[in-house]
Amino acid sequence: MVGWDGGHSSLYFYLAQTGVGGSQLFDREFPGPLPERLRPRFRTTARLLWTIYVGLTVAQIALLYFLARVELFDSICISFSTIPTGGFTPTTGSIGAYANPLAEYIIMAFMFLAGMSFILHYQILRGNWKAIKGEEFRLYVIILGAAIFLLILSQGFSSYREGMFQAISIMSTTGFVTVDFASWHSGARILLLTLMFIGACGGSTGGAIKVVRVLALIKHTRVMMRKAISPKAVIPMKLNQKPISEGIIRDIISFLFLYILVAITASVVLCFLGLNLETAISAVAATLGNVGPGLGGVGPISNYAGLPSPAKFILIICMWLGRLELFTVLMIFSPRFWKG
Repeated sequence: MVGWDGGHSSLYFYLAQTGVGGSQLFDREFPGPLPERLRPRFRTTARLLWTIYVGLTVAQIALLYFLARVELFDSICISFSTIPTGGFTPTTGSIGAYANPLAEYIIMAFMFLAGMSFILHYQILRGNWKAIKGEEFRLYVIILGAAIFLLILSQGFSSYREGMFQAISIMSTTGFVTVDFASWHSGARILLLTLMFIGACGGSTGGAIKVVRVLALIKHTRVMMRKAISPKAVIPMKLNQKPISEGIIRDIISFLFLYILVAITASVVLCFLGLNLETAISAVAATLGNVGPGLGGVGPISNYAGLPSPAKFILIICMWLGRLELFTVLMIFSPRFWKG
């Protein structure tokens, strides 16, 4: 049941024990401005996070098995792939193969929870319900709400459940499917592609750019526009009433630049290997964001098996870079990092 941000926290533990850059990796992996530690000790923090993680997994298994009447083995497999946003099922038709609306609603709820920051889960468990007013969570809900509305609008109200499910599945980067969304309206497809790039909240098990980075860039752009009008004005940037340093903004801009650069480069290479534009871009977005299904030749009813071997190699690198948040990989390969 390894799934907390790809299960590579063991690397942090090893580096922390050996004194080699453990805190730097933790800060890079937690993409939010001003990374929070739930408790001062790393072991205590890990224990709290695993408690929340296991609790959510057990709750989903129970609801799927006792309430939705899904077989126990399937309930366990689905739950083990929901909270870690893995997206694998025992069936070739993903969640759609069960034709169980109640199970879909339960899975939607837990995909949504998996896309939230685990720090927010912790705050709520402590009774701090004001935490849900945080700016990142609000933007997460707004983006999801707008995406669901547009998908229902484009596909018709009769497809409301499919629209809800796919919006939550893609944005949380879980990758479960209930319908062949690759055959949807072009507007709906480009919307899902956008969600593949945005991803879930910082501190969640999801992948992609993360909502907190998008939020910080929106705030930074707003400040730059205000400064263009009033050059002498001193306008501090804040997130949840806390100041954001210029260093953090530079890190976020650098990350976004690297993310887009990798996405463009990989897409161009895939096109030269014979993939059409829609398949190439969506395959890169889906693997770099660790979503799973893409569009075109790698859509929900297709898979990556038919791609040429060089294309698979490129996408493997994308999955690796995306799961380790780019900077972590670059830091590991930097001689200066290992010198302390």
